[in-house]
Amino acid sequence: MFEFGSRYGRCRTCAQQGSGKRLAGAAQARDHPRMHHDDPRSPRPPALDVTSARDFADSWLAAWNAHDLDTILAHFTDDARFTSPVAATLLPDTGGVLVGKAAIREYWTVGLERIPDLRFEIVAVYTGVDTVVINYRNHAGGLVCEVLRMQTDEAGPRVVRGDGTYPTDDAAAASGVD
Repeated sequence: MFEFGSRYGRCRTCAQQGSGKRLAGAAQARDHPRMHHDDPRSPRPPALDVTSARDFADSWLAAWNAHDLDTILAHFTDDARFTSPVAATLLPDTGGVLVGKAAIREYWTVGLERIPDLRFEIVAVYTGVDTVVINYRNHAGGLVCEVLRMQTDEAGPRVVRGDGTYPTDDAAAASGVD
């Protein structure tokens, strides 16, 4: 699906269907769903079912708890975007916004070096049309939600955009990064 404010300027669904509808500017991007995807005759992305979302979350959890960066990153598209206030603390030049697997890898490499005992425990998994939210407790006992926008293709469901969210202004402290 198209990401608002995206640097891509192309609707993923349209591109996959071959129309490659080009979106010029933020105003047109904002209007794009009303122009095209809100048409009931327009094809919709397949909805993620609860079982697929839970399987994805379990695989994500196992990779994180094993500290296996390659497997964690396999859950993401090459051009994925991830935001986190903890990334803003660990990599201040990013402003907490990471684009592409290389940038995401750099953030998580630094994070795992700083928190060698990092472990997660899933509290709940929520499913939307193209979104999975993993609510988990980290090694420090803090609650975190990862809001993950998904793309499903031959590789299965993968993250195109993720946002790490925290119930506190001091996400770094809640993550044990201080």
